[in-house]
Amino acid sequence: MIYPQKKTDTEFTIPNTVVTIDGTAMDGNNSYIASLTIPASVRNIGWSSIGGRNLKTIKALGTTPATVSQYGFSIGSISTCTLYVPIGSKSAYQAATGWKDFVNIVESSY
Repeated sequence: MIYPQKKTDTEFTIPNTVVTIDGTAMDGNNSYIASLTIPASVRNIGWSSIGGRNLKTIKALGTTPATVSQYGFSIGSISTCTLYVPIGSKSAYQAATGWKDFVNIVESSY
C-alpha cells in the first residue's frame, strides 16, 4: 500500500523509487487525496490502483506513459480529473491504454 504522511494531506507524490503501483495500492486513501504526482520512474499501474471522489489533478511526470492495467484509474477520476503531462507528450498519452480515456489532458512544464 502507498500511504500519504497523514490523512489530512490532500496532495501526494509517489516516491521516485516506485516502479510499479500494484492493484488497489492506494485503497483506503482515495477519499481525501485531491492531487497526485506520478514520477517518471513508474512503469506499471495495476488494476484499480488510482481513483477517488476528491481526485482533481494527476501530474504524470514521465514523457512515456506507464502501462496501465484494465481499470487502473477509477471511472470517476477519468471524467472529473485533469491529467497534466510533460510538454510534447500529450499525443503519447492520448494514444495509450488507460490514459487516453481522460477527458482533460493538458501539457505542462509543472
